[in-house]
Amino acid sequence: YGTGSDEKPVHQVTLSAFELARHTVTFEAYDAFCEAAGLDKPGDEGFGRGRRPVINISWFDAVAYCNWLSEQAELKPVYTIKGEKVTANWQANGYRLPTEAEWEYAAREGGKEVRFGNGKDNADPKEINFNGSESHEYSVVGDFRAKTTPVGSFPPNALGLYDVSGNVYEWCWDWYIKYSFDAQEDPKGPDTDEEAYDSWR
Repeated sequence: YGTGSDEKPVHQVTLSAFELARHTVTFEAYDAFCEAAGLDKPGDEGFGRGRRPVINISWFDAVAYCNWLSEQAELKPVYTIKGEKVTANWQANGYRLPTEAEWEYAAREGGKEVRFGNGKDNADPKEINFNGSESHEYSVVGDFRAKTTPVGSFPPNALGLYDVSGNVYEWCWDWYIKYSFDAQEDPKGPDTDEEAYDSWR
């Protein structure tokens, strides 16, 4: 429900049930993955770590983290990673990135026609960490924090999800392509990563 030419037309999408984490992945959680996998930890730009959302990770880092989470929970990993090629197994029960349609449904509080994940058409700086880098007529001028804030610092949306509008960009599994006018059911994008990682929110 955005204003960009690549966010139109609004069209009907039917989704199967899915689960989404209440907040973005924190440095605390991602650092545990790095330690277990023997990877370098991403930089925090001086913002701090702990309960702040992880930054400076690639789409490939994100899918590797999902697989690691699946293994910790003794679930079947969704992704097969061979070098720089990633394939998704949609029948697996492990952790995965949301599709763009799933993310949008969750951010819009179950598909409501609202522009921000606070149930409103305005970005209230008291309710979200929004820097206005893509400002438009719906943003409200206010506090500019110039850095990330710890997850859960602001009220959740009606679905109990935090920071769906603001704080950091979030990776999705999908592809960057013009929207269809037709109704769709469970759009997932490609089964491989060739174009999937072009989509982030």
